[in-house]
Amino acid sequence: MVEENLIREFIAEAEEHVFTLEPNLLRLEKEPYNRELIDEIFLATHNIKGTASYVGLSHISHFTHSLESLLDLLKKGTIQVSSGLIDALLQGVDMLQLLIRHVTLGQPIPDTTAITQILAQWQQVENAKPENVSASSAEQHATLSDQRQSTADLAISFRDMGRLDPEDVEVFSDIAEQQLEFMEFSLEKARASLSKDDDMARQEAEDAFTGIRQAFQNILSSAAILELGALDDMLAAHQHILAVNETPEPHHIEGISGIIHLLRDVTALLGSHSSGGEREDTSQQSLQTSAMPTSSSPVVKAIQGHTLRVEAERVDFLLNLVGELVIGRARLTQIGQEIRSIYESVRSGSLDVNDSSSGSGQRKKMIRVFKRLKEHFDEVHQKLGHLTNQMQEGTMRMRMVPIDQVVNRFPRMVRDLSRQAGKEVEVHIDGAETELDKTVIDMLGEPLIHIIRNAVDHGIEMPDVREDVGKSRCGTIAISAHHEGNQVIIEIEDDGKGIDVRNVREKALQQQLITRQEAESCSQDDILRLIFHGGFSTVETVSSLSGRGVGLNVVKRYLEKINGSIELQSSPGAGCTFIIRLPLTLAIIPALMIRVKTEIFAIPLTSVEEAIRIAPQEVMTIESHEVIRLRERMVSLFDLADLFGTTVFAKTSSSCIFDDETITSEYETEEQMYAVIVSDGFQEVGVLVDAFLGESDIVIKPLTDDLVSVDGISGASIRGDGQISLVIDPASLITLATQHIRTNHHTRSNTF
Repeated sequence: MVEENLIREFIAEAEEHVFTLEPNLLRLEKEPYNRELIDEIFLATHNIKGTASYVGLSHISHFTHSLESLLDLLKKGTIQVSSGLIDALLQGVDMLQLLIRHVTLGQPIPDTTAITQILAQWQQVENAKPENVSASSAEQHATLSDQRQSTADLAISFRDMGRLDPEDVEVFSDIAEQQLEFMEFSLEKARASLSKDDDMARQEAEDAFTGIRQAFQNILSSAAILELGALDDMLAAHQHILAVNETPEPHHIEGISGIIHLLRDVTALLGSHSSGGEREDTSQQSLQTSAMPTSSSPVVKAIQGHTLRVEAERVDFLLNLVGELVIGRARLTQIGQEIRSIYESVRSGSLDVNDSSSGSGQRKKMIRVFKRLKEHFDEVHQKLGHLTNQMQEGTMRMRMVPIDQVVNRFPRMVRDLSRQAGKEVEVHIDGAETELDKTVIDMLGEPLIHIIRNAVDHGIEMPDVREDVGKSRCGTIAISAHHEGNQVIIEIEDDGKGIDVRNVREKALQQQLITRQEAESCSQDDILRLIFHGGFSTVETVSSLSGRGVGLNVVKRYLEKINGSIELQSSPGAGCTFIIRLPLTLAIIPALMIRVKTEIFAIPLTSVEEAIRIAPQEVMTIESHEVIRLRERMVSLFDLADLFGTTVFAKTSSSCIFDDETITSEYETEEQMYAVIVSDGFQEVGVLVDAFLGESDIVIKPLTDDLVSVDGISGASIRGDGQISLVIDPASLITLATQHIRTNHHTRSNTF
């Protein structure tokens, strides 16, 4: 069995190389004469092949060899960069990623035949040109007459190559046998069609010849696993004969029949050559088979575990802190020993702190001892607090990874999507080095994919339409990321047609998402928010890219899971901008602690717009719910007790640490009300509170089963006093508040 650490190191190294291949290939498409870039791509592929071979993953090594061979032709200048070539190489990279993923998960080896065939076809493009191949019947006959001699030469080459892997031979023989049966069937069909003299029969013959060429190409592709140069050369030579036979003629039949007989001799030769040493190779076969781990093996279980590569500098930083922490522990131990000594003296009666007969000198000495202990303890406490903060920061940094792990995949995706949609679109990325917590990164890809798909399908216009309105034929999607306080801001901007607010309003009315009265009173931002509603879409037909009305709703739900928010800005004719706000980490978040009645809640600071003081006369009632005017805008006010009711307040009563005297806050005596303005990026509401308890870093823990379905609550946190505080989920709280307003409005309408 391959050692666990070798497999693990291969996967880590291969993923790093593959991560660079795709963006470099896309760069190469735009810079076809960049020799340095070609060398970099070739070297990455070569390293993967070599390492895979070393750790015993021969299937990856064989496939990467096909990719490397094509890149070698490109490196030598035998073939030139083109969109078709880049497509083939990108498909090869995709398959390489799949092979590595299957090793990681211990899954069966995927079929690489189709991709290997595509790569092999490109390797033959140069040699298969008409000027390099003679199409005369005489030359064909001369070539075919030497087939038996080719087989004999091949047998000598096999002996020179040494013993072949029986498993590889078996795979090749099975594929060749299937393809040869198809070639024989197609040949007989072509023979019968050529005996007739009509257009339909000739078309049938051409179709049969096309099938024969395809089957031969499959054999050629599968031969790559044997890594026999003599076999590859022989097959390539006969492929040229098939390549020029695009117009089938009766005299071609015998030539193709000879090729089929030759291939049957080759498979028989390979079978006899490998079977002789089969018994001797039993242990070797076992070793080869064990090189591919199964999902139940300990190796794979270890590989499947979450792996995170960390810069050595960040680990060294934590190690230095641990050293200082050990020193602090030693100082605490010393202080503890002195306190224990004093305690034992008091307990044994040898020291009486209340004995005035000992004199003022002894008393002053004791005071000095206690003062020194207090000073030492305060110093150590301060130092440990500083170290703890640094260790928290260092640990968070270990989990931080650049956002380019997500955004670097989008140029390839946009390239494929724009081709599919018949558009021209470019991607510009800025701030790819911005770092986020690995957990956030893992959840971020899906929302961004939906936004970009919508931008390509709905936002960017067709090239001719863009020219008509004075834009360049090629649209642009700009992705930028930057830090802002304790958040990371990601903006996705396109220069398309923007969102037609009137169309959104009409579609919302048709789908009964809003009433006619609400449509007339809603602001433009309120209308734009409707596109995040599940099932909402403004397009008449569904495309393969989008149009089902689920994409942006998925975006909103994913971002809510990671405590993120999204804003939308649209300018008709100029494009759209999606602004995503994300916390740096999900492990420890800053929160505003508030008290409502006897309960203490935590609100993530990323969702807190502001905390305000309200005079009772500033509160107004509009359509049965309370609102306040806040800088020329109306904000709804809600009491958490009304929204949550006994569901939360009854089940969390054990967390109450206040008695009757402390429930009346100092704020209430001033006849003032206090509220927190909470926002999810689109809407904002005011939450009435009894007291502000300050800011605190909290660790969010999962809810218990009986609280897991409570809307507006995302988790719980343990405070410094050991009690529990519920963590408010701003997005679902605002949804709950909106439903509360609509329910009251509906009840009021039915009453009157």
